[in-house]
Amino acid sequence: EKVEEKTVNWLDKLEKGKVYIKILSSSNKKELEEYSKMTAMFFNDGVVLYEASDLRYELLLGPIAEDDIGKSIRIVRGYGYKDAYLIRGK
Repeated sequence: EKVEEKTVNWLDKLEKGKVYIKILSSSNKKELEEYSKMTAMFFNDGVVLYEASDLRYELLLGPIAEDDIGKSIRIVRGYGYKDAYLIRGK
């Protein structure tokens, strides 16, 4: 059975005031892009990539609805991303 690959978009900036879950970061852009495609298959929330100001690339979920933040972070950590944490767009 063929699995449909989801698109993962790069963001220039995060939406102001919106909450995202940071899953991981890397200095290797290509590696993170490949990893994000696999990650997108497991999460219903939007998986996005973001280029941070310090030459790191970040894999995020979001934006997350305010009512779903607690549930979403528990799900992400349940998938093994124990260091996942919330960030808010500025």
